[in-house]
Order: sequence, then C-alpha cells, then structure tokens
Amino acid sequence: MQITYTPVTQLPGPAPAITDANAPVQAQYLFTISAQPESAGAATTAAIQPQQPVTVFINYRQPVIAGTIGLWRWEGNGWASVAGVDDPEARLLTAMLDQTGTYAIFGASYPVYLPAIQR
Repeated sequence: MQITYTPVTQLPGPAPAITDANAPVQAQYLFTISAQPESAGAATTAAIQPQQPVTVFINYRQPVIAGTIGLWRWEGNGWASVAGVDDPEARLLTAMLDQTGTYAIFGASYPVYLPAIQR
C-alpha cells in the first residue's frame, strides 16, 4: 500500500470551535492522506483505507495558546477531533491515522497588533 501526503490550500469548511478564549482559531497545516494499492496490476486506482494505523509527525511553526492545538479530520459536514500527542516545546504533533481524508492542525493564537507611527 502506498500512502500519499498532499498539502491543501483551502479549508473545506469553517474552523472548529476549540477554545473558550477570545482568540481566533487558525489552521496551522491542511493536508490530505490517501492510500492506493502498490501493485502495478491493481484493477482499481480508487483510494483505500490503510490496513493498519499510520503514524504521522507534524511540526508546526506558529505559536499557539497552550492546550488548543489539535489534529482534526474533515467529515463532510464538519471537523472531528483526532487523538494525538502535542509536544509544545518541540512544536511537534504526533498522531496515528487509520483513515484517509482531509486533515488540519488547528490552534488558537492571540493576534499581534503593531502600532502605527506617523511623523
């Protein structure tokens, strides 16, 4: 089985509500995971599900509010949380995926406002 990672540029739906803080939720990364049979003579090119979970390690670079980062899977009409382990010091999220589909890392962050200086 061949597993493929493909970056995606547009969210398929609105971001999930992940925090009570008055901070915007942002997509850190958005990608799809797909799986195809490895054999060249396979009768179908349709996507299949992995036979066993696939471990993914995702580095994120944006600072986020502690406890708000998480991996989410698009379910067609909304986002479903996926279990994962966050290492905030390394900014590394680890998860085991057992389904193909569209995934995103979401986290809340405080906006930074820079003052405007006029002369």
